[in-house]
Amino acid sequence: MSRQRSQRTPAIVLGGGESALGAIRSLRRAGIPVAYSKQKDNFAAWSRVDVRLDAWPSKALEAPALGEWLDATGLTSGVLMPCSDQWVESVAQLRSSISDRFRTWTPGPEVIQVMVDKNRFRSVLEELDLPHPRSFLLTRNVDEWRVPDDILNSAFLKPHDSLSFFREFGVKGIFVSSRDEAFEKARLAWDKGLEFLVQEYIPGPAQNHFFVDGFRSSDGKTTQYLARQRLRMHPPDFGNSTSMKTVALESVSPALRTLDTLFAHTKFHGIFSAEFKLDQRSGTLKIIEVNCRPWWFVDYADRCGLRTCEAAYLDALGQIVPSQQPYELNKLGTYPIYDWEAFRNGDQRGLGSFSRMIFGWLRSYQPVFSWSDPMPVIAQLSRLVANAIGRRVRRIFGGR
Repeated sequence: MSRQRSQRTPAIVLGGGESALGAIRSLRRAGIPVAYSKQKDNFAAWSRVDVRLDAWPSKALEAPALGEWLDATGLTSGVLMPCSDQWVESVAQLRSSISDRFRTWTPGPEVIQVMVDKNRFRSVLEELDLPHPRSFLLTRNVDEWRVPDDILNSAFLKPHDSLSFFREFGVKGIFVSSRDEAFEKARLAWDKGLEFLVQEYIPGPAQNHFFVDGFRSSDGKTTQYLARQRLRMHPPDFGNSTSMKTVALESVSPALRTLDTLFAHTKFHGIFSAEFKLDQRSGTLKIIEVNCRPWWFVDYADRCGLRTCEAAYLDALGQIVPSQQPYELNKLGTYPIYDWEAFRNGDQRGLGSFSRMIFGWLRSYQPVFSWSDPMPVIAQLSRLVANAIGRRVRRIFGGR
């Protein structure tokens, strides 16, 4: 560790996978020392860090347990960098005796709940009259539903708690085409304690999705933005971006106005990644959701010029957050493992399309692969190969 890096307050990254890995790399690029768990069961732990901490006992600790773990690390201070919704909620709820020493950039628990709980998010959007897909709360009494039939002809069920729903069902939403079908599918989730909205599905390809990523300072005076356009996604309807490019802020100016209004009303500050979809029927960019934490492609944004993790670190320590800076335009970001699946399931195939995809991979920023930090992708690929072999072995012996 360089002397300059070692003299700075360490950033303690909480969470795993692509988001944590991106945060680690972004922070180290800024010369900030990084402390991370010793856990080797996720590929982010194979990245280069400055301090190895004892593994946290579960994937996300609730606030009291997190405070005990921080006390046991031996660190006297640090800046917390939570990289999942659960970690963000835990950090925001830390008692003052801990948060005075372990600083963070997250908004308060009430603000986080507005962004995380899809029903509360819907209510705020309706109150502010911001453009968004029409959404309706589903109660367990179907006679109380106030959902127009034209919505149910092309709609999907959207859980209040996306993370819990994804863990249970492995998808982010469920298409429905009638009132009866919506009730039957919702009933299965209600039995597991999950709640739903029904939301209109905005038609259109992956390229109609736009994202505005950035950081808003705790005093609300500085907001940094980067805009990107999705090119491909997997799975095709409720999946994640697999290929994208940066675009000019001017091309998404209505989305910026939506965020400015939303953030001013909720008093939001911190890291964010907001998703919008262009409704070609009205020509309107409609807001889908806001993630208030580092996301899969946070390092891609950093390498393009939007240094959200560094800004969050400075803000947590009460230092000045830099103003909006230019970023690299038309720069590709891809996740080859999933982009291959998106290509296989897409309409554009053939040697020409395949060649353009491969060439795009070679000149893009990627969330896991890095020549300067190769161990995470080796760990990821090793696990994928081991899982594939395990599935093949189970099929062979299971068939006997």
